[in-house]
Amino acid sequence: MGPADSRRVELPPDLSSLGTLAEFLEAFGEANGVPPAPLLQVNLALDELVTNAITHGGSSDPIEVSLRLDRGSLVAEMLDRGRRFDPLRDAPPPDLDSPLEERRVGGLGIHMVKKTMDSVDYEWTGSRNRVRLEKRLDSPPAGRGPGSEER
Repeated sequence: MGPADSRRVELPPDLSSLGTLAEFLEAFGEANGVPPAPLLQVNLALDELVTNAITHGGSSDPIEVSLRLDRGSLVAEMLDRGRRFDPLRDAPPPDLDSPLEERRVGGLGIHMVKKTMDSVDYEWTGSRNRVRLEKRLDSPPAGRGPGSEER
């Protein structure tokens, strides 16, 4: 990997900013030699979290996203001023057992974030939600770790 840097972007609280988020991650990955698989997983996780902040958070303030490399991991942080929401405690568990046609729409995004990231931390910092994601650059793609089987 080349020299690591830290980058930050402010996104308007509008779904059209998801394209800017993807470009931001791609540029960071290219500048720092981040492998495509973990970069894609962090992109999907941030896309889910930013979408939730925009559609459910109720804030008109920008959403801040920062990226950095730290000891072999890609670390992303998202800060928003929406309603307090801890995705680790407040998101209902997904229904993975009912037939698809009986399941409610939605509810799998936070589950996907938890399953694909190596670490997810939440903190309420006075007036902002702070979610920190960590993805090891050498970890296997989600669902392909030790003990997983191809289906």
